[in-house]
Amino acid sequence: MVVHGVTFRFTNGIDIDQETGTVYMEFILATIAGDKTGRLMRYDPTMGELRVLLDELSFPNGVALSRDDNFLLVVETIPCRVLRYWLRTPRAGTVEVLLQRAEEEFGFGYETGVILPAIC
Repeated sequence: MVVHGVTFRFTNGIDIDQETGTVYMEFILATIAGDKTGRLMRYDPTMGELRVLLDELSFPNGVALSRDDNFLLVVETIPCRVLRYWLRTPRAGTVEVLLQRAEEEFGFGYETGVILPAIC
């Protein structure tokens, strides 16, 4: 797939809004450690439009739409973190780090009660 002049070789995550049919997906150009060619994209089937929501992601490895459709969670494997991309609130279009694994931690997010061992 070619998006904005870049050929993506690997789709690594997908979620679909059950009400609108909007598809959220991640693509990776390369799988080299430290590479930041990942993209989070949205495909609107009614308009036939594909839009890049986030770029320069470091090996994105999972995307999930929230139950209320207000945000997406995006996992970046190399930095071992989870990003929250806001879709429908006054914060729409912004991103924040929701969870970040410190180098010395064995697990991930113990202080929040959320453990995501598969991402690191």
